[in-house]
Amino acid sequence: MQLQDHQVEIRQYARDLEEELSQVEGNCRDSIGDWVARQLELLIWCRSDYGSNGTGWKAELLLSFGGPTVSIDLDSRYETSTLWHSWGAKANGEAQTSTELYSRALHEAVNDIVEMEVLNNGR
Repeated sequence: MQLQDHQVEIRQYARDLEEELSQVEGNCRDSIGDWVARQLELLIWCRSDYGSNGTGWKAELLLSFGGPTVSIDLDSRYETSTLWHSWGAKANGEAQTSTELYSRALHEAVNDIVEMEVLNNGR
């Protein structure tokens, strides 16, 4: 079994994305927020009954859709995120549409956005 033409080796995609985020972070911490703002959409769900600062959150960052759909799920309770890729696969071609993604800076940027949203909207 091997990767088909449309498939993406998901762990390599995650490593490339982690590298991209670390390069953005290396330039300037605020630019991670800019990177998030350039993506298609950021959906945030807040809960006031968990989290270290009294406001826990889950977020979905949509990177692309319509072939392939690519998104990152983040949760304030965890340090890792989940990368979803509709055309994702293991290196041997076996389907694998999700994998862990590591970016503390991305989590911090989304947390900053959530805190601003809470301050502005009183959630």
